[in-house]
Amino acid sequence: MTRDVVFASLLVIGGMLVGGQPAAAAPALSADQALRSEVIVQHVQYRYCRGWHRECSYRWGYGWLYRRCMRRHGC
Repeated sequence: MTRDVVFASLLVIGGMLVGGQPAAAAPALSADQALRSEVIVQHVQYRYCRGWHRECSYRWGYGWLYRRCMRRHGC
């Protein structure tokens, strides 16, 4: 077992040393420019989420189970 662990660790270390190129740095933008290009408000599928809101609140009330149900359905 020790031999397998040593072999696996050598593979991981070798992969880190030989592995691809380092990640390229993102261009430096001022905070003002970064906010202009990003959408702050996400669009919601209103009718889809409205239906699941009713279903989840009917089943689970408004506790953590309700939030889990809504998150599970993407709302």
